[in-house]
Amino acid sequence: MKLLVLGIGNIVMNDDGAGVLAAQQLMKEFKNTDELMIMDGGTLGLDLLGYIEWADKLIIADAVDFQFDPGTVIRLEGEDIDPVFENRLSAHQMGMKDILA
Repeated sequence: MKLLVLGIGNIVMNDDGAGVLAAQQLMKEFKNTDELMIMDGGTLGLDLLGYIEWADKLIIADAVDFQFDPGTVIRLEGEDIDPVFENRLSAHQMGMKDILA
């Protein structure tokens, strides 16, 4: 099984960089292998498609605004994902929605 851990966001936009910073920290602790890729996807949007196609499993780390306390971690999967991307909670989600579709 090939796993991609993808941090997305924009570090220039303060807390929108949380996913990128998480990926950068993970890259310090784990090395990429034939079955694991940890990537700072920044705001690349559709340019990430090839990397996502490579993976059998995908974990996306991103910052979203759910009106929870700062630093709250949430997990979305399956049918819960699409409505979140419909709400466009961050600047790069339209591209990510297109990729996931």
